[in-house]
Order: sequence, then structure tokens, then C-alpha cells
Amino acid sequence: MKQNNYCVYIFLLILAIGCQPQGHQNNLIRDVLEESKISFEAIAWESIQLTERMEVIDGSLTRNLNYCSHEIKPFRAMDVYDCSFTVAQIQYDLRNKFLFDERGKVASYWSYKAEGPVIHTLEDLTDDPDYLKYIGGDDLKVRVVEGMIIESSDTLWVEHIASKENLLFMKPQKGDKAGKRIIYKYQ
Repeated sequence: MKQNNYCVYIFLLILAIGCQPQGHQNNLIRDVLEESKISFEAIAWESIQLTERMEVIDGSLTRNLNYCSHEIKPFRAMDVYDCSFTVAQIQYDLRNKFLFDERGKVASYWSYKAEGPVIHTLEDLTDDPDYLKYIGGDDLKVRVVEGMIIESSDTLWVEHIASKENLLFMKPQKGDKAGKRIIYKYQ
């Protein structure tokens, strides 16, 4: 019986390896993940201050990109109103983002459209509590714990870190739309 289980395991392993998509982008993803293992252990979790929460469409998870009409730039070269960027040659399109103040409270909300971002200041958001609740900003509380972010009552696991860009890439959640990813910017 053990030999049959072993054969099934080997067969499934070979099948899983054989079904992996090939291509340059997959090698880049692997390289980014390998690079992040080093920075994951080197990061001082207790001193992280989150400055932005970005919801993006991840080019490594879907081909449904080009939402933005602007030039695609590396993350560190982005202008304030740009919404498409790359990290390790993988493209991301911003859908929306929360900016936090120095106390970790919501300071503004940016919703990205093809024409550019629609920016809602804290005053705009507090003047329209229904909209603030609709976007999930009314009770958005985030805190960092080693390897994860507690977001209100949800736990988001850090999948990898782009330390040069100060970005924490969260593991996609079950039930998320295809290609959606949460990225936190920190300092």
C-alpha cells in the first residue's frame, strides 16, 4: 500500500511540474520571491510604518491590464498621478489606494479611472459617511505583525517584499477577483 501512495505522489508531482506555465515572466516571479526571502528575514517588523494601502491588478496573475492610459514606469520613477507601474519587470495597475497619516489613520482615498485618479480628502470622506463605509474606510485599522498585516478583522499574509521600493505584497485572498492584489507601502 505504501508503494502505491508513493507512486501516486510521484505521479502528482510530475504532473504538477509539467503543468507549470513556462515563460520569462514566471522566471521573474521566482527571482523576486527568492530575493524576498533575504529581505523577509532582514526587515524590522516592529518599526514599520504603513503609509499606503494599494489595490492593484497584478500582471503576474492576469493579463487584464492597461487600465491606465499613461506611460508604464518603474515604481520608484512614478509621478504622483501615474497609475501603472512595474516592480521586477512585472506590471501592476492601481485601482484604488488609501493614504495614511503618521498615526496610521486614513488621510485620503484615491480611486483610479482611465482619465486619472479621483482624489477624496479626509474632509470629503467624513462629509459622506455612506461613501466612506462603501469603500471600507470607516473602520479601516491596520497593524503590522511579523509576516502579516491585521486589517480591521482580516489577516493578510505577506507573500514577498520589494525592499528597494518599500512594498509589502500580500498573498491574494480566496474570493478575490482574478488578478487583484493588495500592496502596502511602508517606511
